[in-house]
Amino acid sequence: MPGSANFDHTLPSPCGTAVFVLNSKRWHARLPTHLRDGRVHFGDEDRHGQIDAVARSTARLQDALAMPDVVVWPLLVVHGSPVAGGVLDARSPRWAGPVYVLRLALKLIVKWLKMSMVRW
Repeated sequence: MPGSANFDHTLPSPCGTAVFVLNSKRWHARLPTHLRDGRVHFGDEDRHGQIDAVARSTARLQDALAMPDVVVWPLLVVHGSPVAGGVLDARSPRWAGPVYVLRLALKLIVKWLKMSMVRW
């Protein structure tokens, strides 16, 4: 892929019309992950740079795929830390749509992916 991009996993949809780009982070379970003034925070620490990084990687993958009919979704999956409300909708100037933040919980991720498929 041209340039550099760093993501942990890619998940294509069964029908091939979407690709999920997952970047995973292990953050301590004692501190919550939440939005503050539109920015992702882990406890009091601003971690919005992680949103910008997955947005940048997703944009590079979308450009490399060069398939306008394929929807690409950036996800930041957090291990450990509880995510306020279960899912955060974060924004980055590097990506036109949302970057979703989810807690690593298989049932939650599967449920969210199924709900997302309705949007295609």
